Amino acid sequence: SPGQRIGTLLAANLTEKARKWIFDIPKEHHDFLAQFLIRRGRADLAIRDLHGLSLETYIDLCITYERTSELENLINTHGGQVVKEISGWGREEGGYSAISAIGLYMLGKNKIDCVTRLVRQLISCGTDEVLVDAMKLATLLGALDQNGGGALLQNVIDVVHQKHPDNQLTLVSTVN
Repeated sequence: SPGQRIGTLLAANLTEKARKWIFDIPKEHHDFLAQFLIRRGRADLAIRDLHGLSLETYIDLCITYERTSELENLINTHGGQVVKEISGWGREEGGYSAISAIGLYMLGKNKIDCVTRLVRQLISCGTDEVLVDAMKLATLLGALDQNGGGALLQNVIDVVHQKHPDNQLTLVSTVN
């Protein structure tokens, strides 16, 4: 089977030959193949070569294996699409949303410019839940970059006031 061949080639340290087989695996099997590669210590191949990974798996791998540059590239090149797709992730548990978690992770890696772009993308998306995420991240950015973060937070507040001129946005979730 292709999986056995890939595993055998990787065990023999024949990575380039294994990659040829990896490229032939249908994209619908890439999440499964990623787990297979991770068990063999090759998360790098999963992140680099599996273009059919689900967004959730790709983001999880980037964070788990500290592939900050790949995650930053995803935010920079596909941020608007990413925000729309993941805006609901993690909200049902009552903790941080996936977007907030990604923003916090990137702040922890001192990727202030990337988080600033993420907040701008959140503002553009404009849903109430996402604006709350934007407010949280902009507040944290303000602590790290007072000028830029403060202006960004004011931008979020202005958008909230435009959407809710009667000041009826529920801010309880902001406190959580």
